[in-house]
Amino acid sequence: MPIRIAPAKDNIQASLTVLSDTLSAADLQVMIGLAPDQSWERGDPIGRSGRAFQRFSGWSLRGAPSEEPPASHISALLDRIAAAKENITTVAGDPRVHSVSLWVWSEGRDFGLDLPPSCLGDIAALGAALKIDVYDGDEEVSLLRFAIRRLTGRTGTQPHDTDDAAGHE
Repeated sequence: MPIRIAPAKDNIQASLTVLSDTLSAADLQVMIGLAPDQSWERGDPIGRSGRAFQRFSGWSLRGAPSEEPPASHISALLDRIAAAKENITTVAGDPRVHSVSLWVWSEGRDFGLDLPPSCLGDIAALGAALKIDVYDGDEEVSLLRFAIRRLTGRTGTQPHDTDDAAGHE
């Protein structure tokens, strides 16, 4: 009889991630005017295996994971970047920048995204894409998704380690 793992509670997080294949993480920090919670350089190893490497240099701010609704995470993140909004908008339009993305990810069975128009307007004004990852909280399904990523060459070990470094593409 297989061992069943109790489903995790919903765990939601939001992050703002800026990627570039020509600018360094330090360059991005200077341009944005805020210290990141996480940064990395193009070519840095991803995960512990050392077999996959970052495709872009990156700068990222992340909210703490919690069971708060997604809109609360996004609002808190937008509040954190309020002083740098103009800089982020400028960075988003820079041709050396690959992407500016506001990510919301969830590990849990229930996920709803209810954002007021003002919040959507703030995201659009940044020039940022809104991207969403939902993981169903089932350990077996998560392991299956991880195996599929490995087979398709996407070797990240966590939702925010996949695709485009600390964010996604």
